[in-house]
Amino acid sequence: MTKEMLWLLMGHLVCIGQWAAFIMVEYAFLGRGRRFRFPCLWAALLAAVFLAASIRHDIGFFNIGSVILNVIYLLVTVLFFGGSWNQKLSACLVNGIMCLLTENTVIYLYTYLEAVPPAQVIRQPLGVLFLLVAAVVGAGLLAAYIIRRWRREQALTPLQMLVMSFFPGIVVVLNIVLMVSGGSEVPSMMNMMLTFGLTIAVLIHLGIVQMVNDQMLQQTLMVEAVRQKKSAEALLESYKTQRRLTHEFTNHTDALALLLQQGDYEGAKAYLSTLTKTIAANTT
Repeated sequence: MTKEMLWLLMGHLVCIGQWAAFIMVEYAFLGRGRRFRFPCLWAALLAAVFLAASIRHDIGFFNIGSVILNVIYLLVTVLFFGGSWNQKLSACLVNGIMCLLTENTVIYLYTYLEAVPPAQVIRQPLGVLFLLVAAVVGAGLLAAYIIRRWRREQALTPLQMLVMSFFPGIVVVLNIVLMVSGGSEVPSMMNMMLTFGLTIAVLIHLGIVQMVNDQMLQQTLMVEAVRQKKSAEALLESYKTQRRLTHEFTNHTDALALLLQQGDYEGAKAYLSTLTKTIAANTT
């Protein structure tokens, strides 16, 4: 095996870590679907196919070809999982933000400190590649954990979620442009500020979304608490009414039983007739 081939294979460790992070996020966001019983396995098999295609056609890393390959992979793998089409597109957006922000931040930080072009990061010591893989996989684990918690506590409507995702969508486009356009040159201070600025902006945006969601969740819980209180009060009132009616019914049956025991059948008929009219009036 030549040194060039070895570097090519080691560089694809980043792709494998990236696809693993995609699968974790999609499973946390979308869950299992009805058509595919083992969606994670199908997504892993597709990753193997894409890996072979990338090596066979020498697509490379951190260029427009790799971006297109990852976009196709995301759009295909979300079909293996559940969720609506809006949720599938949201999962793709989340993966794009997570992957691009993590990779760009790590790559631009290292290449800026070492004064090498970002496109040459795969030819750096193996420790750099392992650090990049660990960062991507760690970001995937964190995103999957946050998404699972978010699904249990989400209070925003689909339309609100769509509006909230507008800014992250712009960030994805800017990160793609940043990755493709600045790969052959040593990062400048402006590139560093832009990379870290986008990362910080997205984190602030997510914090604001979480605050809005928490406020809406509290309002929903308060409305639900008021509704349950009214329901409990109505149930208690119904119980009191039922006890009163049961008490009256017992008195009526006792009175009829006494009249029948005394042989006063005419009195029992008259009492029953009066009772029937009273019940009819109350029912009306």
